[in-house]
Amino acid sequence: MTFILQTPNQQELYLMELENGQDAKKAVPKCIMHGKAILLGSANEKYSFNKGYRTLWIFEYRSTMESVLEKLSGLEFFENLKEYFLFKPLEEIREDFFQGWTWLVKKEKCIIEYIS
Repeated sequence: MTFILQTPNQQELYLMELENGQDAKKAVPKCIMHGKAILLGSANEKYSFNKGYRTLWIFEYRSTMESVLEKLSGLEFFENLKEYFLFKPLEEIREDFFQGWTWLVKKEKCIIEYIS
C-alpha cells in the first residue's frame, strides 16, 4: 500500500508492507530492496514526490518483527537509512495505527510526528 499523510504545512509519502508468517529471512531482502529504492529515488520518481519517504512494515508476529530488527540493525547498509524504516506488529495496528512505530534505532515514534 502507498499513501500520503498531509497537514496544512507538509506532506509525507509512505510505502507499507505486510509480512505474514514467521519467516524473517524473506523480509530482510525486501527491506534491502526498499533501501536501494530509497537511495535511487525510485518511488520519488514514480509518485512525483521530491523528498524522502518512509516504509512501514507490519508483521503478523512480533517475534518475526524482532528478528528482522535484529538482523537489519547489524547491517552496515542501513546505517544511514534507519529513519526511513518503521516497524509494528499487526495486533498493535488494530489498537492505534499512528502511535508506537519502532524504527531501526529501536525508538518508538508516532508517524504523525514526522509531518507536524
